[in-house]
Amino acid sequence: SYIWKVREPMLPAENAILRKSVIGFYDYVNNSSIGEKHERIFPTLITYRAYLKEVFSKRMTEFEKQKFEIEELLLLLDPYTDGELSFLLNA
Repeated sequence: SYIWKVREPMLPAENAILRKSVIGFYDYVNNSSIGEKHERIFPTLITYRAYLKEVFSKRMTEFEKQKFEIEELLLLLDPYTDGELSFLLNA
């Protein structure tokens, strides 16, 4: 992963938790709606980061929280979702 684990390999537990978060995100997107018209949430890096922060982090077990530094990932995603690079990955 180039945004998160630049200089070190991802551990198997980290890989499994990250994979679980992506699968959970797409389940969330496919089963959610917003507004009065019940429009689907469009999957972008911005909505994925919001899902990580607001939904996935609250569903994580204590073991997962020990093995996966979600706050670090959220911090590293910030420039791509709210900062100077937000135009890159949110088309």
